[in-house]
Amino acid sequence: TILLRVSATTAPDDVEQWVRNAVHRQMLWIGTHPVAQLPVQGRTNLTREPARALQLPVPLSRLWKVTDRYPSLRRRAIGLSLANGLEEMVPPLLMGLSIDTATMGSASLMARAGFSTVASKFFGVGVISVGFWLAASLLEYWKERTVSELANRVRHDLRTDLYAHLQTLDISLVESREITEWMAVLDRDLNQVHSFIKQGSDPFFQMTGNLAVLGGALLAASPAMAVVQLAMLPPLVVAAMRLIAPIQRRYLAARRDHEQLDAMVAGNVTGMATVVSFDGQDREAERIEAASRRFMDSAIEAGRVEAAYVPTLKAIAGSGVVTTLVWGGARVAQGQMSAGALDTIAFMQLRLLFAVARMGVGLDQYHKMAVSLERVVGTLDTAPTVQSGKALLRRSSTGPSIEFEDVVFGYDTSRPVLKSLSLRCEPGQTKDLLGA
Repeated sequence: TILLRVSATTAPDDVEQWVRNAVHRQMLWIGTHPVAQLPVQGRTNLTREPARALQLPVPLSRLWKVTDRYPSLRRRAIGLSLANGLEEMVPPLLMGLSIDTATMGSASLMARAGFSTVASKFFGVGVISVGFWLAASLLEYWKERTVSELANRVRHDLRTDLYAHLQTLDISLVESREITEWMAVLDRDLNQVHSFIKQGSDPFFQMTGNLAVLGGALLAASPAMAVVQLAMLPPLVVAAMRLIAPIQRRYLAARRDHEQLDAMVAGNVTGMATVVSFDGQDREAERIEAASRRFMDSAIEAGRVEAAYVPTLKAIAGSGVVTTLVWGGARVAQGQMSAGALDTIAFMQLRLLFAVARMGVGLDQYHKMAVSLERVVGTLDTAPTVQSGKALLRRSSTGPSIEFEDVVFGYDTSRPVLKSLSLRCEPGQTKDLLGA
């Protein structure tokens, strides 16, 4: 909606130019091509070229690049996160060790380690467990501390870089966008990147650690069972990759609808006096309701597709649990596998299912981070149209004067803000051009 206030003497060409500029700026912001050429006479057709599909660079490579200032901190954060993911699978090993000690007698691991009595065996299991929980607690502390520091430093650097770059952009570009759009980049998007670094990546590290420990346990207990279980990884990876693209497309659409709704609401609240003076309350309420409905529909569609992600992965991973219970149970009955080993593997696979369930949260954080980081980096990559000169003029009271003669200038070439400007600045003089 474009509200124009004109008089009887306003030229039609001026009105057409105003509309052209307004639509042009809006289309540039939502990522499409500029307005097509408009005829000067006859019926005006405001058209645009079809929007191109937004091709995001690999988000993780972008994230890696923005952390390049802190390579040592980044290495520690990754290492501690991976170690924390591995630590998640140690409780099943302790449970299996306890069952092995109770059922295998002199053939148990604790007996082969030199513990002869039942009491000494379980005392050893207790000491190992206490040592593990202490180590896990310290690991969790250092991991949270390191990741939090990295997230806060990256957010600080991006915010200061963004603001410094914003001050170099053309005033016409800055003023062509709503304040809510700039604040979304400077606040909401930066917080989304911060949140992913601090918490959103945990499910991915947990999944990696679970798969590594589970694969090692399967190879140690039964190589044949390990081969069968590893054959389920390709379907798991294919399903995950096939679902990511449609989820991200729908999330991008919902994000655009959300931004347009925010801009409408902010504009109406700011210009409420104009809306009331033109008796447009009902019309604007309907417009906001329509925009909100578009956002609701796109968010529901994104949620519908995203809801299929975790159940699909759980169904594939769950087939591995069934294989372990049936085949592993038969091997225990035949004396080919210990009850402790079966319990450990089954418990690990249950933990893997929990990790898959958490992938839904991680996936949601990942998509939000990808879109936010693309907007942040895209803003930093935006170059001003008007470039400052490289020559530095030194202040002097005897140097040459600067003279402007019949200067025409505008940030938008179709709307000059200076026309036929002529002035002369003598050495040591300061002259300001003020306008509204």
